[in-house]
Formats: sequence, structure tokens, C-alpha cells
Amino acid sequence: MIRLQLPPKPVQLTAEMQRELTEQFKKDNNKAVWKKEWIFQPLRQMTHSKCSFSEVKLGEEGKYLEIEHIHPKSKYPDEVVEWGNMLPICNFCNRKKSSWNTKEKPLVNPMVDDPKDYFCVTRTGRLIAKNNNKKAIDTINAYDLNNYDQLQKVRLELIRNIGKHLETVLILIDSNKTNDAISFLRNILLSCGRENSYSAYRSAYVLSSEVYLEIKGKLVKLKLWDSELIVSEEEMKFCALPIAH
Repeated sequence: MIRLQLPPKPVQLTAEMQRELTEQFKKDNNKAVWKKEWIFQPLRQMTHSKCSFSEVKLGEEGKYLEIEHIHPKSKYPDEVVEWGNMLPICNFCNRKKSSWNTKEKPLVNPMVDDPKDYFCVTRTGRLIAKNNNKKAIDTINAYDLNNYDQLQKVRLELIRNIGKHLETVLILIDSNKTNDAISFLRNILLSCGRENSYSAYRSAYVLSSEVYLEIKGKLVKLKLWDSELIVSEEEMKFCALPIAH
């Protein structure tokens, strides 16, 4: 999970339109009045077409784009199209959270809360509540963010592959193939950016990797740590959750 910035409210979502859509929903609870491209598009862009909570790429791995209502529409119908109450989510997380009453038991909202204040990650791809924070624990449980088959297994495989790739970069540097090493490293770092799946986990692993730190040290010493690598590292720092110790 990474910090999200809510985009400006669509011009189409006027007060009159919001009232109209809300009334339609109240008359027919099965009517998905929020299914408007002008609602979906800015929210999809905000998350780079990822689930706001699991960070899976929507439209891949059978994960379809749905709209999460922070405050559930079944309990708070007046907020069904309120801007700031809707987030892109995968169907897995949406089903798990269901109608959890967030006004009674608040969950982490990445548009309001910084996930770094609530979570850390392990080297096996698990999400952990920081300091046993109840809001973080409830969020992990509500969305089932450590489900092994659906999420953790994929994260673990990604982390293992990144580890192997970093080892390859180090071998290339030690073989005086620095151009190949830098090219390979750039691709690794770019894969950790916020537009990619599981960026909070990928970035956390790379930044805490002893191999990565050794690679950086060697390239700095050779004066090959360039502006592109600096920018990529800053992007990882934005995405990375703290590593659990």
C-alpha cells in the first residue's frame, strides 16, 4: 500500500448530479450509480490502475477494477458517490471487506493516512501492523492482505526474483561489465516504481538489501551512480514501507 493523492472532483459530479445519483441508488440498491467513466478514470489514474490496498494491477491475474466505498454504501447510502469515499479496488479485497463499518471500526485510508505510519513488511512478503496498531491490524484483516494464495505468494516470488537479479548486477560489476550492470540495475529499480504492482514491497526489499547497498557503493566509488539512478532511488523511497526487524 502506498500513499495516494485524491485528484480534483470531476466537473461532472456537480451537487445536482450527486443528489440525483444518490437518489437513484436509494431507490434501487442494486444500481451501480458510480459506474461512470468520468468517476473511474481519475481514480484509476490516481492508483496507476492498481488496487488501492493490495497493489495488484487491475485487469491482470483475474483482478477486475471495482469501486471501494470507504464508508460502506449499504450503511451510508448518502455517501455513495461522495468524492473521497471511492477508491479503485480489486474484487478480492472488495469481497473480503464487504460492509465493514469503517465509522465504528476505522481502517487505513491511503488517501488520508500515510501507510508508512501504520505498516511494515517482512522479507517474506507479509504485511505487519506497526507497533500492533489496531487500525492497521483491522485493515490487514478486513482486506485479507496476507492471504497466501492470492497475495503473499506472488509478493514472495517477486522479492526472490529481485534478489537474484541484484546478485547478477553485482557479478557484472565485479566482471568489469559496468554498462551491462547499470542497464540491468535501472530496469530493476524502474520495476519498483509506484506504477507497478506491489511497489511498496519491491522497494522495501531493494532499499534494505545488503547486495543493493554493495552495488551502490561500488558504483558511487566508480563515479557511475548517475542522476537517473538517484531519481529511481527517490521513487523507491516514496513507495517503500519500513522493513520489519
